[in-house]
Amino acid sequence: MKANQKGNILVIDDDIANLGILFEYLRQANFKVFIAEDGASALKRVERFQPDIILLDVMMPDIDGFELCRQLMESGKITDTPIIFLSVLSEPTNKVRALNLDAVDYITKPFQPEEVVARVEKHVALRNLQKELKEKNAQLYRANSDLRREIVERKQAEEALQVAHDQLEKRVEERTAELLTTNKQLAQEIEERKRVEKALLNGTAKIQAIVDTAVDGVITIEQNGVVESFNKAAEEMFGYRAGEVIGQNLKMLMPSFYHKKYDNYLNRYLTTGVKRIIGADREVVGQRKDGTTFPLEITVSEVSLDNRRLFTGIARDITKRKLNQIKIERRNLELTALNTVTAAVNSSLELPQVFTALKKALAEQLDVPGGAIFFYTDFNDQLAMVASWGLPETLVLKLKSDPENTFYRQRVIWERETIMTQEFQKDALLEWQSYLSIPLVGQGEIEGIVDLFSPVRAMASFSADQIDFFDTLGQQVGIAIHNARLHTEIQRRAKELTTLNKAGQALTSTLELNQVLEQMLVEVNTLLEAETASVLLHNSTSNKLVFVAVATPEFRTLIGTHLPLKAGIAGWVMQEKRSTLIDDAQRDPRFYNHIDTITGLTTRSLITAPLLVKEKAIGVVEVINKVNGVFSQRELEILEALANSAAIAIENARLFEQVQAGHEQLRQLARQVVSAQEDERQRLSRELHDEAGQALTALKIQLELMQATLPAETETIYANLARAVDLTDTTMEQLHMLARDLRPPALDTVGLNPTLEGLCREFARNTQLEVKYKSVQGIESILLPASVNICLYRILQECLTNIAKHAQATQVRVKLNYRAGTVSLSIADDGQGFDPQAVQRTLDKFDNMGILGMQERLELLGGSLEIKSQPGQGARLVARITV
Repeated sequence: MKANQKGNILVIDDDIANLGILFEYLRQANFKVFIAEDGASALKRVERFQPDIILLDVMMPDIDGFELCRQLMESGKITDTPIIFLSVLSEPTNKVRALNLDAVDYITKPFQPEEVVARVEKHVALRNLQKELKEKNAQLYRANSDLRREIVERKQAEEALQVAHDQLEKRVEERTAELLTTNKQLAQEIEERKRVEKALLNGTAKIQAIVDTAVDGVITIEQNGVVESFNKAAEEMFGYRAGEVIGQNLKMLMPSFYHKKYDNYLNRYLTTGVKRIIGADREVVGQRKDGTTFPLEITVSEVSLDNRRLFTGIARDITKRKLNQIKIERRNLELTALNTVTAAVNSSLELPQVFTALKKALAEQLDVPGGAIFFYTDFNDQLAMVASWGLPETLVLKLKSDPENTFYRQRVIWERETIMTQEFQKDALLEWQSYLSIPLVGQGEIEGIVDLFSPVRAMASFSADQIDFFDTLGQQVGIAIHNARLHTEIQRRAKELTTLNKAGQALTSTLELNQVLEQMLVEVNTLLEAETASVLLHNSTSNKLVFVAVATPEFRTLIGTHLPLKAGIAGWVMQEKRSTLIDDAQRDPRFYNHIDTITGLTTRSLITAPLLVKEKAIGVVEVINKVNGVFSQRELEILEALANSAAIAIENARLFEQVQAGHEQLRQLARQVVSAQEDERQRLSRELHDEAGQALTALKIQLELMQATLPAETETIYANLARAVDLTDTTMEQLHMLARDLRPPALDTVGLNPTLEGLCREFARNTQLEVKYKSVQGIESILLPASVNICLYRILQECLTNIAKHAQATQVRVKLNYRAGTVSLSIADDGQGFDPQAVQRTLDKFDNMGILGMQERLELLGGSLEIKSQPGQGARLVARITV
């Protein structure tokens, strides 16, 4: 809950208007409001949101407010949550019933939102005060419990203290008696020790003589760390005479960084008795008299002599063993690095990853302090630095700017052998002792070079073993780079083929000229990595080239700009019908800089290809400024291939536009014919209804008058006149039906919706089919064009006729709908159905002329006809027209 929110409120009411008002007012009063429209959803929201107060309507459709309140109370989902009833029922009995259900308030509708908010705030405040009071009472109860418990514990502690005091006095008496006995025993032990020490003095000289002949250093110290003995081997090992060490602390024989660790070992053992170094071989670092350090292996043992704790250490100088171990570890490290690079060869075909793996192996695993990696391109005999580490910035800049002429790389490229030297240019390499240049050779070709540097402070150069290792490493990396080159070339070719394929699909996917050109330029710009590209078509009227499409949005202001045919490289390509590749456009005498002035772009390099159709140039496609470097002959060939496809597509688009224009003329003529037909139908319908209908009516009246004036004895004439009257009625009805079929008058008087409903009703009466008609609400207020009205009427008329003839249906559903500017008419039946695809294949047959006619009517108005059906599952036709 936010800091300024007053609580959660659940409002339960089936009246959306009331919910909206209460939601807005309570939210503005800083309450978090949840709503429910019926009892079932209210029960779920109470359990989920745990409201602080509930506003409950009495009269609801599924569960009334009283019953819902009772269920909430019995469910235990609320305990002290206040409930306020809202109701139009103002009788006292209802209020009493609410209060009996533990409701806190009863508000009658209509209510004032401000009053509801005030009452809610009051009851929420009361509930908060009650909760606070309850919490205070709980705190007081807990405090009292703690106090009582503390009193009990204190009393128990006092009793225990008294017991301990009594036991202590008894223990003091017993300990005093033990000390008297111990003193007597101690006096006896002192006499015995004096006798033993005398015997030991005689044996010590013998032991020292034996220790001095030992190969390993033997050092004895007291428990305080003071040296007691130091044999001859230890003197040779540390450079001290025994007299210089005996009586001194052992820490003088170890470097200072080891002193604290030694003190911790000794103190821990003397305090706890836990052995860490005693009885086991351990490698440590010793320090000679001259201050140099060396690795030691020591074995420490403990002996008790005359109640003294002495520690004897046997020390061995393991410098030679360590050097051999370092050499083995370095060899293993080299093999690991070699395996790492080999793994990179097998796991990746990306050049950056190969270079990264090589740099990591050299700098981190082989611990080479400084170096650089160069990539070699044989077609222009150039080196490019791709990685470096540990080198001064000035040297890095020099290696980047002039990699071929720095040190010995040209020689390495020619000879393809590793070169090591210690003769450097002093101004560039004052900090370095030796330099190693390694060729990276793959499949017999130079792929790159690695430079390694050894610093002066190390006073070391690369050994023969290292050079052999780096030669092997160079071969592995050379293979990796060679494979990566092949992979990159395959990817580039695949990308070209993919882009050409996509461009071909784009060029053949549409016959709209603007889309053709835009899609082509997108593919060209992506593939050739250029700043922009454009298409210029020849305008035969002005005899100029016109910009019709540009790849990048910032230069699309050029569209429509005319370029003289005799000015510029594009005009030259158009006239010569030949492609061209230019590395420096500013120096080309054919260059026309007017376009650069318009766009602000500086043209550096470009490739241009003509658009040829049957050896006739219809325009050019031009690609400007390679993002990195200049365009290649291969890229010009790609552009020519795209230009050939584009030229055909452009010509097809032009032809398509001409065909489309002809089709549009035919559609316009067809619309005029249909309009004329409908006008003529309307005229005929009106004349049949008004003139012929009135004449028949007059005839009927005359016949009835004649029938009324005949004498009674002329029964035969009377019967003939009666038949004539009936025949006149039948003729009038048929005439009216013919007039309606020609043009239903209701379309012009009451509109489309009633007319379609009447047609369905009349069809149901004539065919005994059940026809259900439905329209969207408010369709009568939508004014549709007369052409749309008559089209939908004819479609429904045709569909109902087809259903009666062929569908064997019992029920038809018709729906008229309007949504988002589109009117739709749906006709569905439960008949035997058909295969829509088979019908589409036979639209030119006489049996399917009805569907063909419907489609043509809709197409004239820009509409569409959707048919869904399966044999045995009925059919559904939907006609849609956007108005």
